Amino acid sequence: MVGLTLHPAEFRFAQQFTDRWGGLFTLEGEGAIELDGASLPLEPGDLVLYEPGHRHEFYSPGLWRYYWFHFPLRPHISPGRFRHSGSVPSAMKVHFDGGEQSKVREALEEAHELSLISADRVNPLAMLLVESTVQRVCDRLERTSPYDPRIAKARKMLLSEGAVDMDSVAASCGMSHTAFYNLFRLETGCSPRRFREKALMEQAKSLLICTDLSLRRIAMQLGISDPFYFSARFKALTGESPSAFRNRRGEKNV
Repeated sequence: MVGLTLHPAEFRFAQQFTDRWGGLFTLEGEGAIELDGASLPLEPGDLVLYEPGHRHEFYSPGLWRYYWFHFPLRPHISPGRFRHSGSVPSAMKVHFDGGEQSKVREALEEAHELSLISADRVNPLAMLLVESTVQRVCDRLERTSPYDPRIAKARKMLLSEGAVDMDSVAASCGMSHTAFYNLFRLETGCSPRRFREKALMEQAKSLLICTDLSLRRIAMQLGISDPFYFSARFKALTGESPSAFRNRRGEKNV
């Protein structure tokens, strides 16, 4: 879903929990999105993505025009690729200018037009246009990564689909197994395996919230053949089973 909003004067609007990732791209004026008590100011060219399950408010001191959109995180776009924006742990912001800003604007404009035409159903082309915008955010965050280039490359490999051999990742980064593990832990605060597993479970959360896929299908999309192993690892990392997580989030969004 993609919408275009214009606020001509000062306003404040509170939005309760949402079950999908959200995005907002400022076209004109200025405003701010507040999540969990922290504020993220926005001006023309700023695009912010925010996680599901967080209460958020929109505020502007005057004119503010923006595109907003909601989207599911499909398997090829892992939340592990996002880097949060400073004091706002549930959002990430990038600024586009010049040609990139025009491309983002054109993509969302077309997605909005398609959404209006097919208001009673999801338009596949509109969703692809939204995903192209999300992908631009991912690419920008990767280009401005604070990590050692070898670890930045390793993170990208670890977030790829399918099985990952850690020795192959280390070799691709030009490092021995031990040196790779030590540097990865120093740069990220966790081991490569732990990083990949946490990213997969974050992706699983999105699939549990945004789809009605069975646990077996979700496990398969994550590259995990055994749904019981998936459930056990999900509970070990989150403190609750996938079913309990899905039910609790469903109740919160009623």
